[in-house]
Amino acid sequence: NRVEASQGPHLRQLGANPSEEDRKWAEENDRIFFGAADKYWEQVNGVLDQKIAKGEIDLRITRVYSESCDKPFEVMRPDIAASAEVGSPHYQLILNLINQGAKYEITELSTLLHHHRRVGRTMNNALRRTHTPLNVETDERRMLLENQRRSLVMKLLGKSNGLSTDRDKEVARRISQTLEEDETGILIFGASHRISRFLPQDIEFLPLDERFVKRTSGDSGREELGSKGVERI
Repeated sequence: NRVEASQGPHLRQLGANPSEEDRKWAEENDRIFFGAADKYWEQVNGVLDQKIAKGEIDLRITRVYSESCDKPFEVMRPDIAASAEVGSPHYQLILNLINQGAKYEITELSTLLHHHRRVGRTMNNALRRTHTPLNVETDERRMLLENQRRSLVMKLLGKSNGLSTDRDKEVARRISQTLEEDETGILIFGASHRISRFLPQDIEFLPLDERFVKRTSGDSGREELGSKGVERI
């Protein structure tokens, strides 16, 4: 079963009592989001199965590092179980690993996570206002308001990128503190993150999303083209 569009991330960002136009926008984007997510997770699980079968990944993943985890597993268990039950591949994978003995680690600092989310909601609200109200009295006034909106979006984008980097550094720090020698963990984060660049050199990093990886010229190693949604560390 697939989560209904009314439970999707775009509609959740609207808050209480959204306009009909905003609701339709959010529901359409949530349908696109869930369709892309299903295809993505099908690929990731296939790559994970292949690497385990080839012996490239230890069958026993001991630690799970998941985006937005700022509380102990005991606190988050009901939400994780509910999301897995309605068909979230993300949380189905997490529950499966925990049932096999993996530990669900706290990865994020609550204050930083929620600050980043607030900035993101404000930026999304500004982006949706693509047209200046027609009742503004002059073309000059409309242009002024539009330039102000664009300036606000750019400032918020810069702030959001900075907060995303701060979150990545915090996640890398927590991984470094909790992942023991000879342990294998799995890192599950959205595509905008760059956590691997902040990990210490003694932690081996293996991406599971092959779409964002290429071989470097003249080298058998690999180079990041973008962040990976799911990574093994």
